[in-house]
Amino acid sequence: MTTATNPQEQTHRDLSALFVNVTATTEKLARENKQLVEYIEQLRRGYFGRSSEKVDPDQLKLFADEAMDDAPAAPTAPAAEKRAPAKGHGRKPFAAHLPRVTIVHDVADADCHCDECKERLVAIGEDVCERGHLVPAKVVVNRHVTKKYACPNGHMVKSGVGAPAGVVEKAKFEASVYAHVAVAKYGDHLPLNRQETIFKRQGLELSKSTMVDMIQLVHAKAAAPIVEVMRKEILAEPLIQADETPITVLLETEHGTKTGYVWVYRAKKKVVFVFRPSRERDGPIRFLGDWKGTLQTDGYAGYDEVVRRNGLVRAGCWAHTRRKWKDAFDAGSADAARMIGLIQRLYRIEAALKTRGSMDALSPAEFDSLRLKVRGRRSRPLVGRIAALVDEIGRKPSTTPQSLLGKAVGYTINQWPTLQVFLADGAVEIDTNAVERAIRPIAVGRKNWLFAGSTRGADAAASLYSLINACKALAINPEIYLADVLELASPNADFNRLTPWAWAEARGMSIA
Repeated sequence: MTTATNPQEQTHRDLSALFVNVTATTEKLARENKQLVEYIEQLRRGYFGRSSEKVDPDQLKLFADEAMDDAPAAPTAPAAEKRAPAKGHGRKPFAAHLPRVTIVHDVADADCHCDECKERLVAIGEDVCERGHLVPAKVVVNRHVTKKYACPNGHMVKSGVGAPAGVVEKAKFEASVYAHVAVAKYGDHLPLNRQETIFKRQGLELSKSTMVDMIQLVHAKAAAPIVEVMRKEILAEPLIQADETPITVLLETEHGTKTGYVWVYRAKKKVVFVFRPSRERDGPIRFLGDWKGTLQTDGYAGYDEVVRRNGLVRAGCWAHTRRKWKDAFDAGSADAARMIGLIQRLYRIEAALKTRGSMDALSPAEFDSLRLKVRGRRSRPLVGRIAALVDEIGRKPSTTPQSLLGKAVGYTINQWPTLQVFLADGAVEIDTNAVERAIRPIAVGRKNWLFAGSTRGADAAASLYSLINACKALAINPEIYLADVLELASPNADFNRLTPWAWAEARGMSIA
C-alpha cells in the first residue's frame, strides 16, 4: 500500500536539499575565491614586491602568541656592551699593486730663495695626494718583423725565429682579443652588438659575425677540453649539488625559438655549466654517468631517474621548502609564521657552526664532524617539531590542497625524506643556495644578450661560463687566464694543468 506524500513535507525536503546544495556551492566558491586572491597577491608580490626572502622577527609578532613561541628571539646585548657606531676612517686607499705616476709640483728655481735674506730655501717636506686616473682602453697592433740575412757569396740564407703561432693559422688577432670578447660577453654580460660599437669607437672594425666565430674557436680549442677535465674532477667528489635554468635558443633550420636549459653542477668550490636542449632527465643522466654519491637538488623530478638508476642518496633543500611557507606567510597565515620560526632556528644553528669553524680554523673534515654532532644534538629535535607541525597543519579542514598553505604542506611532505639527509651527513649543506648563486650569472646574462644564436652557441656559452666563473671564484683575472690557455692549448696539451685552479696553483696563487 503506497502512502501519499504530503505536499508540504515534499516541499520542505526539496528546500532542505536546495539549501544544502547552495551551502556546499557557496563554501566551494569561497575556497576558490580565497585561492584566487592568494594567487593574485603572489603574482603582485612577484612583480612589485621585494625579492628578499628574509623575514623580520618583528613581523612574526603580528600573529598569535603560539606563533611567537616558535619564533627565534632577536639577539640583544646588555646596555653596557652596546657600542656607538664606529666612525669612518677616511677614504679607502688605492691598491698597492696599481702603477703610480708621480707628478711633482715644485717651486721654480728662480723663486727658490728667501724673500728677506735671499738665502736658498731648504727642502723640509712634501704634501702628497693620490687621485685615480683612468687610461681608456686602446687597440695596439703588434707588428711581427722577421729579419732575413744572406751570405754575400750566395751560400746560405738565415732568418729570425719568426712570429709565435697565433690562435689559428694566419690569425689577425692576438689571444688577448679572443679572451676579451669572451669575457665581455659571458663575464660582463655585454652583447656582441654592443662590443662591436665599443670597438668601433676605439678604431677597430670587428663585426658581430667575426666575434661569433672567435667565441666558437675559444670554446673548441680551449674551453671544451678544459671543462671536460673539470667535469671529471667534480665526479671524483662524493657530494654534488645541481640546479638548472632556462635560456632561449634560436632555431637553426626555421624561424622561431625554443627553450633550452643550462644545468649547473657544483662540488666544493668547483662548478661546471652544461647546456642541454631540454629539461628532461637525460640532462643529469648524461653528465653524471655511473657516478655514485649524494646528489643535492631542489624538488624537481627530473633528477629522480638518475637517483634511482645509480642508487644515489638524494638530499633536499630547506631553502626551497622555506619559500613555500614564505608564500603562505605573505598571504597572512599564522601557521606559516610558526613554521618559519622553526626553520629560522635551523638556519641560526648553521650560521653559528660556520662562525665556529672559521674562528677555530677547522679543516673540512673537522668541520663536517663538528656539524654532524651539533645537528644531531640541536637540529634533529627541531626537525621533529617541524614534522609534528606539518602534520597538525595538514589535518586542519581549512588547509586545502590548492591553497598556498596546502601547497607548502604538500611540498614538505613530498620532500621529507630528502630534507632529513643533512642530519646524517655533516658534509651535506642545509640547502642548495651555493649552486643557485653559481647559476645567477646566467640569469643576469640572458637579460642582456636575450638568446643564444644556436645550439653550438649555447654549448660555447656554458663552457665559457664554467671557466670565467671559476676564475672569479678564485680571484683570477679571466682575461689573463683565457689568453694564456689559448696560447698553451693544442691537441697534445695537458689540459689537466690548464683548469683555473691548476693554472693558479702553478703560478703560486692562493686558491683557499
